[in-house]
Amino acid sequence: MVMEYVPGGNLVSWMDEVEFMSEAACRFYAAETILALIDLHAMGFIHRDLKPDNLLLDAGGHLKLADFGTAIRVDPETSLIHCDAAVGTPDYLSPEVLLSQVNVPMTYFSPEEKFLINKMFYLSKKLNSLVFFRKYISF
Repeated sequence: MVMEYVPGGNLVSWMDEVEFMSEAACRFYAAETILALIDLHAMGFIHRDLKPDNLLLDAGGHLKLADFGTAIRVDPETSLIHCDAAVGTPDYLSPEVLLSQVNVPMTYFSPEEKFLINKMFYLSKKLNSLVFFRKYISF
C-alpha cells in the first residue's frame, strides 16, 4: 500500500494552533470539504465518518479527505443509502444515522453529510457562530 504524505496534520490540529478561525478560512475549508465529497460521490461512495480529524492538510494548506474505513457504495439503481446501524464517530453522527433509518433517499448530499459538514464547523472552538457560513454555502 502506498499513501500520500500529508505534512500539515489534520484540521483539528490546525484549529488548535490558530488563535481564531476567520470567516474566510471557514468558507475555504467548508468549500474544500464539499468539493472532496463531490468527487467521492461521483465515484459512488458516501464517507460516513466525516469529521475534522479526517480532513488532512497538505503542504499548501489544502484539504485531503482521509479514513475511508466506513465508506459505503451507494446503490446506483435506487440512489438510496442503506443504513442498518449507526456508523461513524458518535459525536458527529446525524439524527438519521442515530435512528438507523434504512433506505434514506440520497439527494446531492446525504442528510448525514449535510449534518456533519454543519456540525463540524459549528463545533470549532474558534468560531463565534455558523451564521456567516450559511450565507455562502447552501445545500
